[in-house]
Amino acid sequence: MDIKLTRSKSFRIWLYLLIGINIVTAFMAFSLARRSDTQNSGVSLLIMDFKDTHTFKANIGARFDFLAKYITYDWEDSSEGSATQEEGADVVHEAQDVEDGLILETTQEDLFREEVGWRMMDLNDEGQNLIYYAKNPKTSIVLTNSDTDLGISEKGYPTLPEGYDYFIYYNGSKFVAQKGNKPLDVYDSNNQYKNTVFGNYMRAFNNDHISHSSIPDIRGCQILLVVKKDIVSIPYSHSTLFFQRKSFDKLKY
Repeated sequence: MDIKLTRSKSFRIWLYLLIGINIVTAFMAFSLARRSDTQNSGVSLLIMDFKDTHTFKANIGARFDFLAKYITYDWEDSSEGSATQEEGADVVHEAQDVEDGLILETTQEDLFREEVGWRMMDLNDEGQNLIYYAKNPKTSIVLTNSDTDLGISEKGYPTLPEGYDYFIYYNGSKFVAQKGNKPLDVYDSNNQYKNTVFGNYMRAFNNDHISHSSIPDIRGCQILLVVKKDIVSIPYSHSTLFFQRKSFDKLKY
């Protein structure tokens, strides 16, 4: 009897110790996840949506930055590819042509060409998860993967397709955004957009002159990014949004 009690007591001590270690490990992982990824004070990771994370905002900011630089680039020397249109029409750069390098055959700036190539592949890999539309009215250059501008030319405000719940839109003078059918104030410091590349654009155009050397002059341009409500895996592609959302979900659960 004494031997059985001793063994039972030892087993319970070992079990409690193991449970304690697991609790401490889980707490440490949870704390690190909140500090390194969310950066949203007062919001629990367990109730946070992926689109509220700093990771998501930085991702969308990088895509915005590329679109802004693309449509403000001087394409006058690039007369090849699908950019040739009749006078007065929008010069629509087909996404696949840009990725294949057809538009850039006469461009001499190799670094920019390389950046355009891999960034276009990155955009196209998002598939249905991301809709983008960027237009520079001064040059009529449009870069998009959408058949329409989602109504911004008529209403000045996008209408989201079914299955999409987020957009951020630069209308030529300011940013407007929406998440889950509710307006999103990206200028509010609590929303952390100012801590991404979006902050550089916000600060650059507070005055009549551009105050940030790396920011192109997008005043008067329209740049729209729309994200799918349920971000999904894209066959035969590497959707950064999907893999970031999947990693975030693992941290939550």
